[in-house]
Amino acid sequence: MQIYELLPRLDRPIPNKGKNDDYFAFCPCHADGAKNNRRSLRVQQKDGKILVYCFAGCQTGDIVKTLGLSMSDLFVEDRSKTSGREIVAVYDYQDAVGGLSYQVVKYHPKDFRQRRPDSKGGWLWNTKGIKPVPYRLPWLKKALEAGETVFIVEGEKDADNLAKIGLAATCNHGGAGKWTEIHSQHFPTGAEVVTLPDNDAPGQEHARKVANQLISRGCRVRVVELPGLPEKGDVSDWLKAGGTKEELLALVKQAGYRERLGKDKDQKQKQIKEFSVLNILHPPDLSKKIEIDWIVSNMIPKGYVSLLVSDPKSGKTWLMIRLACELSLGGQVLEGLANVKAVRVLYLMGDAGEGLINYRLHRTGWPFNTNNIRFCYSEDIRREGADLDFGTAEGMNMLRLLILTWQPDIVFIDTLTSFHTVDESKNADIKPIVAGLRDITAEFNIAMVVLHHARKRKTREVEIPISQHDSVGAGVLSRLVGNIIGIERRTNDGKPFYLVRSLASWFKEFEPFSFTLEDVEKDDRQMVEMKIDLTPDVGQDAKETIERFVFMHYSTGIEFTRQEVSRRTGISEQYVSRVLNELLRNGKLLANGKSRNRIFSVYIPDNDSEHANIDSETDIENFQLEDYLF
Repeated sequence: MQIYELLPRLDRPIPNKGKNDDYFAFCPCHADGAKNNRRSLRVQQKDGKILVYCFAGCQTGDIVKTLGLSMSDLFVEDRSKTSGREIVAVYDYQDAVGGLSYQVVKYHPKDFRQRRPDSKGGWLWNTKGIKPVPYRLPWLKKALEAGETVFIVEGEKDADNLAKIGLAATCNHGGAGKWTEIHSQHFPTGAEVVTLPDNDAPGQEHARKVANQLISRGCRVRVVELPGLPEKGDVSDWLKAGGTKEELLALVKQAGYRERLGKDKDQKQKQIKEFSVLNILHPPDLSKKIEIDWIVSNMIPKGYVSLLVSDPKSGKTWLMIRLACELSLGGQVLEGLANVKAVRVLYLMGDAGEGLINYRLHRTGWPFNTNNIRFCYSEDIRREGADLDFGTAEGMNMLRLLILTWQPDIVFIDTLTSFHTVDESKNADIKPIVAGLRDITAEFNIAMVVLHHARKRKTREVEIPISQHDSVGAGVLSRLVGNIIGIERRTNDGKPFYLVRSLASWFKEFEPFSFTLEDVEKDDRQMVEMKIDLTPDVGQDAKETIERFVFMHYSTGIEFTRQEVSRRTGISEQYVSRVLNELLRNGKLLANGKSRNRIFSVYIPDNDSEHANIDSETDIENFQLEDYLF
């Protein structure tokens, strides 16, 4: 076994930075995550062995057994040495179009090894850097496309014997317990699948694991336990004893479709984690100095999710693609907004394909470091049969796999809606997704920027700046992230520009800046030019915004506070207070209380006034703000 083959079995592994083939993970043998969220399990490949060590004291043998392995699996010996053994079978593992990916070699005495072509006519006796694939993948793909039932067995010999009688069959290399999400990704929703477990405990557990993964993907799964098998017997033994294709299909027809399969009582007991409540009660500790590591100073922190909210057609994707390109290079970003070191970037694009992104890069001419940036498109993910739906465990695991593989410093998700199918208006549906993304940023200490649409605003709200509460969907979305950035479309002398500002932050807020997008001609080419203004004039706009907001929303005499106006407009309390006090002095507002707790209301003239009795939605829509503004 190679260490990368071990990683899918571990609980949320992360690389040991600066070291190759070295990882930390949560130990499967004790309640690791309940105390300080520390990974106590270290695994590393060194000197032909995989070393497994738990800093909490768990025994290596117990860890290996819990992972479904044996101690012999931890040896990475030179597999080219075959002295005293005879090769009795070679099984080709091919990619989807029939190219040889790697082989499983069977020896006598019974042993199995993997090897891959070395491009020189020889073999490398490992599968390092090779993505595992299901056995007989080209035939599997054709069978699934034709809607045929696919049989999943434990070994290559079994799959070949089923193929000889005209049935589509597959397996994973390495035997029981080594089927992973990577294998499951080839099975689309609705696929008809039958698992045939070997007649022993590992075989039963293997069939349960495979079935559960495929059921989670929406496959229709049956588990058929063949009658009359000897101890450790398999479908090849059953066929050799006289079993036929017709008898097997009859057994399949009798078997019902399975729901998710649970573990037996003893296995469930092993999953019960004991912990002391005292371990999750923490006193304040000022000796622990917390420093925020920034990707972009005061704007995008590492270890947290940043939510970017904007109205449609407000340039958010243009801005983030430029930022991603410039981050890959390092140095000055966004025309002097910040100076940064070069970082690795992963950009998940759900709203557009590769063609549109490359078109935008051609039209802008933005430079980038191709060694530091990767785009991943949802249409490619679907084409590969993979799952990147953040509303599923498989989708979150795929995101972790992408991060483990590319090891980015920052991940852009464009847009959140493209990567899930849940109802965004329901807190119960969206909360696990946001919490999962937040956990991943903390696990890998990366920055994550999630692009999201603002809700469709009413006509009377168009001139009011968006706030942290204007994102589409449930309010929990804005409450669970540590940083919210807004982009709003404005005009200056009839020309549009886009204002970028901090809507809410657990940290220091960055200074607002703006940008424009213009079609220009350069060297006889039609280009798109983005200009950044780091000192936009928004003072008068802010004053007018507060006045419009107050007289639109509180014109019937409803009481309000400066904190409420600040929260809903996204303008600082200090500036809101200054504007409200000016309105108070000019007789446009009434107030009760003093200082911070002062409660305001709009002054309503006597009933014979032309502005009296504005108490309906229609009246507010037709209300002439100019009569109340200075």
